Amino acid sequence: MKLPVAADRSPSSRRASYLLRAAVVVVVASVLGLGCDDSSGANDPDVEIVGQDPDSSDSDTSAETNTPADTLTDPQDGVDSKDLTPEWSPPEPSLFDCTSLENALPGRLSPVPLGCITDPSCHETMIVGHRSFGSGSTAPENSRAGLRAAIRLGLDGVELDVRDTLDGQLVLMHDGSVDRTTNGSGEVSALTFEEVTALVLDLDLADGDFGCETVPSLAEAFELARDRLFIHIDCKTGRADLVAQAISDAGMLDQVIISTPDFARAHLARRTVPEVMVQVRPDTAEAVETVFVEFSADLPELFEIDDPLLPAVEARIHAGGRKALVNAWGADIRAVINDDFAGYSEIVDRGADLLQCEYPLFGLRALGRIP
Repeated sequence: MKLPVAADRSPSSRRASYLLRAAVVVVVASVLGLGCDDSSGANDPDVEIVGQDPDSSDSDTSAETNTPADTLTDPQDGVDSKDLTPEWSPPEPSLFDCTSLENALPGRLSPVPLGCITDPSCHETMIVGHRSFGSGSTAPENSRAGLRAAIRLGLDGVELDVRDTLDGQLVLMHDGSVDRTTNGSGEVSALTFEEVTALVLDLDLADGDFGCETVPSLAEAFELARDRLFIHIDCKTGRADLVAQAISDAGMLDQVIISTPDFARAHLARRTVPEVMVQVRPDTAEAVETVFVEFSADLPELFEIDDPLLPAVEARIHAGGRKALVNAWGADIRAVINDDFAGYSEIVDRGADLLQCEYPLFGLRALGRIP
């Protein structure tokens, strides 16, 4: 699907184009489930899914189902809705698109220390860009441009999807197939590293030059993010051992977390590199308790929790000295459709430490980090 392209690059036109593309992405994702991560392990026959109902959907869609339909058009009375002002506009693409390559990247711009993600005494809320910088309305998902945007616009961290190629190398790719996001076709697992990384990211975005964007390797993502962003890797491959070893080899053990939909991959990662940080995704209060029992000697550093479950388990997670990440999909929808930014703060009030956003600039704005 090609998103609307605006020829006029004025701030008002870019704002309108950005919001139109964002609304299109939200509607399409809501209908087709594009916000879901296919992390069930169904394509990894050697991986046993533990600690997750095999029929349950991935938590990326949790906030979508949390948000009552009426709040999408009629926000509740008393909600502090922060309307977008006429002066607000999307970020200038030259900050992060192909034209930005002549300028050196800055260091970390987020005011939140990198180590906050694992420090229970640090109570700053952190904003994470989903698939690098969100849904792909600003920069292609899982791209170098998305990482540059996250760095230059002050995100705390990013989520990246990782798969392994036919020759056992690691690349950034959400889907099992390269068809949707590149100019190529075929399964990642059936293509070599050289073949995958030569593919151009095929996405028509207004107001930017992304012609230089090809599929990145995980190693390239590490070098861009080093000392600038924390990364949590959605481990789409059953080869969590490869991912753990790559993190160790890059010297990024204090900056990268492996996120897994099951306990088996977390255990495999830690058997390979005992120091590697992991995130798990228990979907019930009972499953949270199972984590504390099964990982009693070495708890996961991060819990990904569905928004409705959060009030029931956040005290347990925090008492264990760990933090909770919540997908802010429902808040993103409210912000895009209603110009209502209160949803982000409401998730924080329920006990979230990290918000994973499709529109991370909206999350930063809701927290007062940008105008």
